[in-house]
Amino acid sequence: MTIKALLLNDLHLEYSESPILPEHLKNLDLIIAAGDIGVKLVGVKYLNRLSEQFFDLNIPILYILGNHEYYGAIYPNIKMKLYLMLAQKL
Repeated sequence: MTIKALLLNDLHLEYSESPILPEHLKNLDLIIAAGDIGVKLVGVKYLNRLSEQFFDLNIPILYILGNHEYYGAIYPNIKMKLYLMLAQKL
């Protein structure tokens, strides 16, 4: 069985604009965000926009946090904020 996945990593959205995914990528089985998407809550906000863009297609997004997600934050505080933001989407 073949899985069509999109791998996003090291986007560092704090330094650039959020990439918009083209329509032809909507035949994916999985989106993998493999760290350093953006500092603190930037990555979660971007992935929330992606999930809204792909919501009707039920494409799961796997988010693996990198070191930049915690950059400039207190680890337990940002971890809880990230969990709470993600939990709101469930």
